[in-house]
Amino acid sequence: MLPTRTLGTQGLTVSALGLGLMGMTQAYGTPEERDEHESIATIHRAIELGCTFLDTAEAYGPYKNEELLARALKALGAGARDRVVIATKFGFKFDATGANIGVDSRPEHIREVVEGSGILSMMRGSIILALLFVRFQPRPKSNGSRWTFASP
Repeated sequence: MLPTRTLGTQGLTVSALGLGLMGMTQAYGTPEERDEHESIATIHRAIELGCTFLDTAEAYGPYKNEELLARALKALGAGARDRVVIATKFGFKFDATGANIGVDSRPEHIREVVEGSGILSMMRGSIILALLFVRFQPRPKSNGSRWTFASP
């Protein structure tokens, strides 16, 4: 088993070594060179070895990485989702073709990502334990001040 670390003050414990999934659906090689079966086998082996911290993002595909992770966890069967912590990053804006065209940090977009077309639906209702904000987009104001998020 891998050593663990506690994140924050709420007692969230994860393996000291996490698995970043970006290269499984984006950035390295062409889509034809990527092997989904090998990627899923890698996720399964990491979990088997005690890796409990899996990192993804809506931008890796877009959404293809989160979909891959959902399939990998589903293939492990009941209880697999409860053994890992999923960190996902958000704050991107995509056009109709899936190209990243900027950032969107509006509270409404955060809700869309989490509840709508984002990771929760792909994880079939699972809970995200680490939601990472990638880019801050200040609201244009004449005084130039930044804004903060309110509770939903």
